[in-house]
Amino acid sequence: MHISDVSAIIQPGSSLEAHAMSQGSTRYLATHNKPMFPHELSEDKLSLLEAKLRLTVTIRITLDNSANIKNTSLHLTHLTSIKRFSYSTADATLNDPSSPFFQMLRYCEVWAQKLAWKRQDVGAIGLTSVGGVNLDEEGRILSTKLYHSQQIIQEFMILANTAVASLAEKHRLPLLYRNHTASAHREADPCGIAPKRLIICC
Repeated sequence: MHISDVSAIIQPGSSLEAHAMSQGSTRYLATHNKPMFPHELSEDKLSLLEAKLRLTVTIRITLDNSANIKNTSLHLTHLTSIKRFSYSTADATLNDPSSPFFQMLRYCEVWAQKLAWKRQDVGAIGLTSVGGVNLDEEGRILSTKLYHSQQIIQEFMILANTAVASLAEKHRLPLLYRNHTASAHREADPCGIAPKRLIICC
């Protein structure tokens, strides 16, 4: 999995970094979003656009057949995206064996399902479907359509976050843990890395 290497463009101590730190995350509203960085960066140089070379951070995760994490490594990389999908076009591709991307997306679908089953076994309900009714991460009924590809992306994003968090714990690195809908409280650091760290209940 890959994300844009923001640090390659945003300098430490810059006004852009200060603004991003003050906002904390991209905010998704009903009609638009409010990104951490200006749109000319967030939608261009910091976006993995199709056919554009970008500096990236890559996380490589090895899973066993039960979708347990066996190994995680982080790499500074560069890549050129070969295809940019919308959720609707990705869903259409999942049902089109003639597409050159069909097999790849089906492979992702298989592993996303394994990851979803594993999470549901421990009580997770975020962005799931029960009896044909779609639920958000708090278990509330969703009125909007939930794309199948959206669920695939969700599982891989959760996997990446879980793997990085586990890697940080292994190497005793302080991190900010958060959940979009949870409230925060402070807790003493059990590893003794820092006097306090912000813990977000998940």
